[in-house]
Amino acid sequence: MIALMFGPPGSGKGTHAARVAVQLGVPHVAAGAMLRSEVARDTPLGREAKPIMDAGGLVPDDLVGRMIDARLNQPDAKRGVLLDGFPRTVPQAATLDKMLTRRKERVADVLSLEVPTTRPRASRSAWWSTVRTPHRCSSTIARRGPTSKRSTVSAISTPSRSGSCNRCGTTAPR
Repeated sequence: MIALMFGPPGSGKGTHAARVAVQLGVPHVAAGAMLRSEVARDTPLGREAKPIMDAGGLVPDDLVGRMIDARLNQPDAKRGVLLDGFPRTVPQAATLDKMLTRRKERVADVLSLEVPTTRPRASRSAWWSTVRTPHRCSSTIARRGPTSKRSTVSAISTPSRSGSCNRCGTTAPR
């Protein structure tokens, strides 16, 4: 069972993902923490990522994909994982799709943390919702912001009708 956790920075993804992963009985796999761990352990992936991270750059999609692929091969991930911070870009989503197709698996759930933007940061609350039938929707892609030109997979809202997207109305392939 593969589940994905999405949400803006500071929304509590890590906190919620750790709790949800326990409920699901799968490991919480946080891409950022994995990258930092690879660097700290001086692994080949860590050595590749370190200069990019030290310069404040974004680690290339293929490197993050290789790291996630290796993690999915670990014994504790046999029953699945809750991915936090991956996929973050359209190419990473395509990589995940290929990984899961090769494994004859698919995304079972997508959890989205929604943070109101009208409240001051200190008083924001995060809500999460579950999309039971994941699908591709061009409306779920957004720009990351002025500091990055890379596309980011944005938060996905709970469908009003099972299997359909509230943003564009498309239905999930069966």
